[in-house]
Amino acid sequence: MRAPRCLLLLSVLLYAALAAGAARADATPLTEADDEPPPRPQPLVFLHIPKTGGTSLALTLQRFLGELNCTRDALGDDDPQPGNETCVWAHAFPGKDHDERLFLARAAVGAAGRNVKLDYLMGHLHFGSCILLNATLPKRAPCVYTTVLRDPLARIVSHYRWLMRAAPHVLLRRCPECTTIDAFAAAINNGTMITRLYLENTQTRVLSGDGFWASITNNRLRDVALHADSEMLERAKANLASAAVPFFGLTEDMPAYVRRLRAFLGLPPAAGAEAAARMVVANAAPDALSAEALSPRTRELLLESQAQDVHLYEFAKRLLAARGGAA
Repeated sequence: MRAPRCLLLLSVLLYAALAAGAARADATPLTEADDEPPPRPQPLVFLHIPKTGGTSLALTLQRFLGELNCTRDALGDDDPQPGNETCVWAHAFPGKDHDERLFLARAAVGAAGRNVKLDYLMGHLHFGSCILLNATLPKRAPCVYTTVLRDPLARIVSHYRWLMRAAPHVLLRRCPECTTIDAFAAAINNGTMITRLYLENTQTRVLSGDGFWASITNNRLRDVALHADSEMLERAKANLASAAVPFFGLTEDMPAYVRRLRAFLGLPPAAGAEAAARMVVANAAPDALSAEALSPRTRELLLESQAQDVHLYEFAKRLLAARGGAA
């Protein structure tokens, strides 16, 4: 009987010692090593494909980041940005530093030697730009991508209408006859320089990471050297289906995409009118040129010029359906 009593006594004494130690630990002030900052969010690059509703979504994303009290960093500025270090975001469009090589070089080092700790990046970028965020903040979750795809015929028609609204656009100086959608469609397919610009299979080009589409900087064009082919399409499809793109959306169902975006950012879900109010609409054309109003020949030419994008878009719809619309 003595052994159990001794064990009981030892247990009581051990418990008392542990309790006293815990009390002393609670009374000890935290050191700098104990006071670690909260973990940063998983870095995200929003690939803004022209005329997919990306401007509206970029503004919506900015509003969401504002709700997260996320600090904006104007890349290339000499002065460090004030604000918290919880998260930092940047928008790569529009701006004078839109040349991607210059942008990556500046952001990787930072102006005046400071580090640019980017968590979120949006703009006319291509698959592969995550190397920037991974380099600036190592030892955390890998950077991922998100984007929105659009029916290729509707997208290229919308792009043409944007060119007309932006006239005199530099492209029209290369194709002065492109004042009608019919001439525009023919010009894309006739083997001239216009086929090597950002009008041909843009969505495939962006998601493949190959020969990223040329942007306009101070009215200058940088030509895309690679034409989209079946191999580029396969790379785009593989990237879209990979873990590097945890969610994406379709222009034709923006509310669903906004819900996925909110969930990724960790924002509470919004319902009904509030959700609609959170979607900022910008850069929308005032008048519509319906794809259904195109002549059969023009429609055929436009679809031919976007052949890889047509396959990519159909693949994206099947992928969304296979994921139960939760991509």
